[in-house]
Amino acid sequence: MKGKLVFVALIVAASAILTSCTPSSGSGGESASGEATAMNGFQTVAAAEGCFIAAGTGGKIARLDYDNSQMSFGSDVAADLYAVTYYNGMYLAVGERGAITASDADAVEFASRDSGVKADLYAVAGFAGRFFAAGAGGTLLSSDDCVRWEKMDIGLENDIVTMAANHSYLFALTREGHIISSIDGANFSVQDYNTEFEGYNEHKYWFENITSLGETFFITGSIQGYEDVPMVMMSPTGEVWMPRAISEIDDRPSSEFLPLHLGQVGLGGGQLVAPVNGGRLISITDCSSCNVMHRIGSNEIYSLAYTADWVALAGQDFWFEVIETERLEIEEESE
Repeated sequence: MKGKLVFVALIVAASAILTSCTPSSGSGGESASGEATAMNGFQTVAAAEGCFIAAGTGGKIARLDYDNSQMSFGSDVAADLYAVTYYNGMYLAVGERGAITASDADAVEFASRDSGVKADLYAVAGFAGRFFAAGAGGTLLSSDDCVRWEKMDIGLENDIVTMAANHSYLFALTREGHIISSIDGANFSVQDYNTEFEGYNEHKYWFENITSLGETFFITGSIQGYEDVPMVMMSPTGEVWMPRAISEIDDRPSSEFLPLHLGQVGLGGGQLVAPVNGGRLISITDCSSCNVMHRIGSNEIYSLAYTADWVALAGQDFWFEVIETERLEIEEESE
């Protein structure tokens, strides 16, 4: 009960943006399929050793370098790829109809792997020495070598749309609000967040992305009934999820920027950063009224990855840009 009371006290700030909004029409379960909508381009990007790795429609996989050059990898997979990761010296990408393709870091070609399923795979992560892939119909797969894959039964039929891990926890989400978690990669628990906190929270949420930033996990999504309004929550353990309010952007009410659809968060310029619809990137600060919007370009940004000094953005029509994090630093106003 204590954890729920803590959350209720914090959720008030997250709802501030709703004061000038009205519910969107057609908002309901019918829109919550979680099915990937693969617009042409890079769907996903991840940090690797000394570079970034991006994957997308048509099975395209490329290395993105800090100087904004790219090198395409050979691959025998033509399926759309929705998620990519680099873990234990291996590149791993997953996608439609159970597609899995992998390569070690020294290779220049990817080779397909037999996942044993035909379900679309939307998420991938490395944790506890193993690789995990997840997707449609509650599909969850694990492997210790990227070759032999085992299907795990977690009792869910909802699509698993995103996954992230650090050294302590693995989390995966459904769009409808299920949180799947593990501390060892062998045993999993499932929490129906919206049901468990019904009556404590003012709103229910759609979950879209989860990211691990060091010791803390961040969920981005939207508010059910207000789908153009973003939601950001954070937790180090998954026991209590605390919202990050976005009340103002560029010294203006956040409602003036709607619709706001946030991608997964990363770090840049000492702040949280996240892709936003319209080819933009938002810096989310500790001050709810000090957030800053960056115009990056005209292409939609589908994915973000980061290192200590670089942020990679990738998206529509295989556009990408690797920028130095200092470019995203926010200048403090002098009094």
